[in-house]
This record gives sequence, C-alpha cells and structure tokens, in this order.
Amino acid sequence: MRKTASAVAVALMAVTGGVLMAAPAQAAGSGIEGTAPSCVTLKQWRTGNTAHAKAVNTCSGTQRVRMIWAWAADGSCVSVPRGYEFTETRGAAAVPPRPKVSELRSC
Repeated sequence: MRKTASAVAVALMAVTGGVLMAAPAQAAGSGIEGTAPSCVTLKQWRTGNTAHAKAVNTCSGTQRVRMIWAWAADGSCVSVPRGYEFTETRGAAAVPPRPKVSELRSC
C-alpha cells in the first residue's frame, strides 16, 4: 500500500508541477466539518436587538448541523430530523457589527 501511495503522490506531483494539495475530506460522522447540504436551508431575521437564525431540514434524512456566528459564540452540533427545524438566537449590539450566521456547517 505504501508503494502505491508513494507512486500516486509522485505522479500527482509530476502532473501538477510539484504542487501537491489535498482535497478537504467531508465524510459523514467523521468529525470533519464542511458546508451543510443545500437541502438544509438557513433563514435569518432580527427583532429589536436580537438576532435569530433558523435551519430547516428538507433532506431525505436526519442532518447534523451547527451555526457559525459572526461576532457571537458559535452554536452546538444539533441533529435535525427530516422535516424539522431548529432556531438559535443571539443578543445583538445596538451598533454594528451585529451577530449573524455566516455559515451553516455539517458536523
């Protein structure tokens, strides 16, 4: 196996001009986070000084996602069954920068 992996690495380096880059792995349940699938949608809104974000799962199965907040603490990893949603809120300052979800990640 080592010789095969080494041969592949040498071949890739020859093709790419000596630059070898790894693609990000996004295996389910591996603990590696990546962008949530497009069947999990994100909606955001404000009420006064509170920022709200809702993730809606329209996928064919349960999805584990977390909200990555700009200017606030990130959310925990949550299991969202098919057809369900979950909402997180963060207090917002009266002046910018105000919290918002910058990314919805799989976890």
